[in-house]
Amino acid sequence: MKGIIIALLVIATAIYADETDSGTDAPTDVTDPPEPVEATQACQREYDYIEELENQVWEETGVRPSATTKPQCLEDGTYAPRQCMYGHCRCVAADGTILTKQDFSEAEGVDTDCSCARAQHEYSGRNIRGKLFRCTAIGSYDPIQCTGSVCFCADVRGQQLGEETVNIGLIETLNC
Repeated sequence: MKGIIIALLVIATAIYADETDSGTDAPTDVTDPPEPVEATQACQREYDYIEELENQVWEETGVRPSATTKPQCLEDGTYAPRQCMYGHCRCVAADGTILTKQDFSEAEGVDTDCSCARAQHEYSGRNIRGKLFRCTAIGSYDPIQCTGSVCFCADVRGQQLGEETVNIGLIETLNC
């Protein structure tokens, strides 16, 4: 009896190995969910992956690749708000989601920290209303901002300057 149980275990193990081993460590069942990548790791993981590929090419060819670009990451592993490659920039969320509708040149974006684009993205994810974001094409705060139906002149952080406010219908009368 003991011999039969051992034989069945060996056969079951062999069958299971044939069904699950595809020669890689990847799951064979397409219904297996991929491992989640937290936003706090996304940029660093991409950076490390590109660096690993560069090192492989260097080891195989003896030449360090020079045309690769790596994302700019913050200390916590998230994407820096402004990502630039080959002279073109864009604003991105912490998880790498592109926030600006079109790229802008590095010269245009030298003074932007993409704070308006990021704040708008984070606010919209909360599903609350009331704050209107007026961002420039490069993700900075527009000099005029509105909360509800009240508009005002704003600084580079979107904070109100002075006391003057107008109804949103009179926004053109603000001289900021």
